[in-house]
Amino acid sequence: MVLPDAVSEHYRTVQRTQLVVATSIASLWARVGEDFDAGWDPVADQAFELVSAGQLAAAASGAGYVAEAMAQQRDGGSVLGRVVPDELAGVAGDGRPLEGLLRAGVIEAKRAVGRGLPAHRALNVGGDRLARAARTAVADAGRAAASAAVAATPDTGWTRMVNPPCCSRCAVQAGRWFRFNQGFQRHPRCDCVHVPTREVAAGDVRTSPRALFDAMTPAEQDHAFTRAGAAAIRDGADIGQVVNARRGASGMATAQRLTTAEREALQGGRSRGQLQRVDVFGRRLAITTEGTTRRGVAYSSLARRGGRGSDVRADGARYFSARAPRLMPEGIYEVATSREDAVRLLRANGYLR
Repeated sequence: MVLPDAVSEHYRTVQRTQLVVATSIASLWARVGEDFDAGWDPVADQAFELVSAGQLAAAASGAGYVAEAMAQQRDGGSVLGRVVPDELAGVAGDGRPLEGLLRAGVIEAKRAVGRGLPAHRALNVGGDRLARAARTAVADAGRAAASAAVAATPDTGWTRMVNPPCCSRCAVQAGRWFRFNQGFQRHPRCDCVHVPTREVAAGDVRTSPRALFDAMTPAEQDHAFTRAGAAAIRDGADIGQVVNARRGASGMATAQRLTTAEREALQGGRSRGQLQRVDVFGRRLAITTEGTTRRGVAYSSLARRGGRGSDVRADGARYFSARAPRLMPEGIYEVATSREDAVRLLRANGYLR
């Protein structure tokens, strides 16, 4: 497969955006000082605006490159709707308000002090956590926009393109073709991207697990797959079997396993448990409150869906909000029964026009 230029350009755009956001966030965090709460409050709004702007840039790129990539593959066509990038900015990938996600730096710094680290070292720990959260939020916005664009393009799915060197979990999915509504499995700092296509792609190191493995140095292979696993693959073992066997082995951790901090980032700051979900119509789905007030873009769609008496103002809330829950794109793909149904739900929740 010849990688479409639009995909490469989108990847570079997101990478540049992540770098700018992470660098700027680090500058803000440097002003926090050793009184974490008092120091964070004056810069919190700036951090929110900075990361939101990064998310908007990534989402706009993700929304636009799908049609360009399909055209470059001589496989263009009509679309069922247009992605609204603004709706993917200002909210974390799991549906939490972005403000709460960015406060993770303060929380992590205070935990580090609780573990006995001096304040100046705890400040560095918190800064690393904040930068990681910001980069992930930007990448998630780009991926969510691309997913919605693929869903709105008839007969189109996507192939996973990885950026070597990468972890074993991503490597075994290189080149795998997915339906439009199959979730993009990722870990914090994952930089894989969608390649919109109507067929399985192979033959490129970014889209072929074996070619990807062979392109790594022995040290990179050992790091991603463990020494024993990499040796087995070099001896001819199937990459997928090696990775999956290690994942299920008793008493062994998955290669390139998540750190405690990364796991908590995915679990809403908790050290145990699953990703935060809410019961929606009898199913546990990811939702968000972003954009659901009367001032929000999604409010009118949600209010129509909720019917009479469809909004409410919670105690202490500034604005009325739609009573109907607003699904995240990931939740939509879980419940949609067809591409048409997914497009309907994406439009009903404000992600497509």
